[in-house]
Amino acid sequence: DPAEMRRRALEAGATDVVAAPFDESDLALRGRNLIALARAQGAVESQARTLAREVERAAAESQEREREIIRRLMLAAEFRDDQAGDHLTRVAGCVLAIADGLGLSEEEGNDIALASTMHDIGKIGVADSILRKPGPLTEPERCEMMQHALRGYRMLHDSPSRLLRLAAEIALTHHERWDGAGYPQGLKGTEIPLPGRITAVADVFDALISARVYKPGWPLERARRFLEEQSGSHFDPDCVAAFLSRWEDVVALVEERPADRAA
Repeated sequence: DPAEMRRRALEAGATDVVAAPFDESDLALRGRNLIALARAQGAVESQARTLAREVERAAAESQEREREIIRRLMLAAEFRDDQAGDHLTRVAGCVLAIADGLGLSEEEGNDIALASTMHDIGKIGVADSILRKPGPLTEPERCEMMQHALRGYRMLHDSPSRLLRLAAEIALTHHERWDGAGYPQGLKGTEIPLPGRITAVADVFDALISARVYKPGWPLERARRFLEEQSGSHFDPDCVAAFLSRWEDVVALVEERPADRAA
């Protein structure tokens, strides 16, 4: 049955079936059509590859623009505080160490580390008389200082940039505590987003080893003991364990970008 043979041939993958007797002009037309079809398919595939490359390039350019925005905002923080640059670099390095210790992907760790550099961006709105006060803050001054978490969040949270939204989350939550005694929301345990819990450990550690107008910097081992003592109360114990598991990397980072120890 010619019809059955044609069906079987097409099912087997044949592009076309020519039945005898052959018509040479018909064969020529069929051949030209098949060549045109192959060329069209090739053109479609080429266009698809070109489009994929364009989409990939646009995505890379978008990511680079996001990172450039964050770097510029870091510069704003550095202009406000001469020590901010090294502090932010060390915090980001500690965040990377914790993320690695937790088993996060390299991409996720890099994103959290970059976003963490904006954790204190809300301090732009805090008066120098409070930021640089050498003695204890009064209760109103302390309340004003605590507003920097909310201000940083409000500056960043509605951005179309994924990295800036991540930075907003970190700005809002890096002063929360594992036991619920932190601010501004009093979140507890895993209610605190992981990037905030990671940054809390990195930020406090670097604040302890760095000199401030009201205190000298602590030795590394003393700061390490503080993290160990506060694990499970102030800090997520998994984040502290991850940090300590990369202790040699942290020491190397501080040796490369040393904190000022003298007040």
